[in-house]
Parts: sequence; structure tokens; C-alpha cells
Amino acid sequence: MVGLFVGNLLTTLRMSMGDFGFDSAILLDPAENVIYWFTWLLEPGPLMASSLASVLGARRITAGMSQSVRAAKNERHIMAQVDRERLCNDTMNTGVVAALVGGFALGNVTVDLTDEATGVDVCIYMLSVLAVHACTCSALCSALLYRVVNSLEDDSVAGWAASHKKLLHLPIAKFGMGCVSYLISVVFMSWRALEPVTTWRYMALIIGVGSVSSVAMTTWIIFSDQFGSNRVKPVA
Repeated sequence: MVGLFVGNLLTTLRMSMGDFGFDSAILLDPAENVIYWFTWLLEPGPLMASSLASVLGARRITAGMSQSVRAAKNERHIMAQVDRERLCNDTMNTGVVAALVGGFALGNVTVDLTDEATGVDVCIYMLSVLAVHACTCSALCSALLYRVVNSLEDDSVAGWAASHKKLLHLPIAKFGMGCVSYLISVVFMSWRALEPVTTWRYMALIIGVGSVSSVAMTTWIIFSDQFGSNRVKPVA
């Protein structure tokens, strides 16, 4: 026995792959049958479309990366030169938004779990804990980096940034981890809260999956543009 939650996920996966099983419809009353068939029509389309979009997106990214590698010797970045103002703005913006998201997630951590807690309750709590820690770490790292960059001499900023690239990427990486964890926890919260109304439950699930997917797609596009097609040939 895997439970109703995992069972629904497995059934949805089977439907999205074309493995349809309608045995459960025999055991339902007329009202539940209406909800069942409506959900069946609603689920496979978006899931299959999402899978197709992921495949096409992966092919596009792979092609762009291959092209950028071949043309790397004859191209240059159009990214702006690193200076104090840009680094300070970047670290400040990341820290402020990370603190905001971490505060949202903190409200879920203050709820105590009981012996009757389900797997969904544990998932919500652990994802919220991860979001709070990651976002708080991002905010603190941003504050420390802002202090260091602000104390450097103007001529030393570019060299310091070049030698501390991984450290400068840490706040945004932590913020991304915390933000995605918080979004997924919201998906689980809507799944738990809408248990009495199956139709709206699955609609909220699709909305949540689309929200998380949009964040992932935006990240892929930014990185592919920054390191792939977002280059220009040097002027002769």
C-alpha cells in the first residue's frame, strides 16, 4: 500500500504516458464519476504538453550550448564590466527578496506537528524549513558581501570579483533553492487544503506545477542567453 497521495501521483503518471485504467470508475457513484472523468480529461493534456515542452526546451538549450562552444573563440560577452555599484545592487536585491520569502516560509515552521501528521504535512514542514534556512543564509551572505564590496577600492573591485566568483554566486543559488522549496510547499498546502474538492485540488496542482516550471524555464533561458546566444562578434 502506497497511500492515496502517492497512488494519485502514480495514476496521473500512468495517464500522462497513455496507460489508461478505468477500473475505479466502476466503483464510483454518478457524482464521483463526473469528477473522475473531468479530472481524466483535465490531467493528461497539460502533463503531456509539459513533457513535450521540456524535451523541446532541452533540445534548444543543447543546440545553443553546442553552437556557443564552437563560436567561443570568435565571440565575446556583451555583459557589462563589473564595478562596485553593480555588485552592491545585486547583493542588496538578492538579500532583500530572500529575506521576504524566508519570512513567508517561516509561518509554516511555527506550526507543531502531531502524531497524526501525514506525509503531506511532513513534506510541507521540511520544505518550509529548507526555504527558511536557504533564504536566511542568502540574506546574511548578501549582507556580508555588500559590506566587503563597499569597503574595497574602486580599482580593486573587478579583480576581487574575478577571484571570488563562486562566493558571489552563493546568495542567488541559496535564494533559488529556498524560493523553489517555498513554491513546492505551497503546492503541497493547496493539495492538503483542497482534499474535499477533487476538481479544484487538481487545478491547484496544475497551477503550482506551472509556477515552479516557469521559474525553472526562466533560469534556463537566462543562463542560455548569458552563456550562449547573448554574444556578439567583435568589431573588426
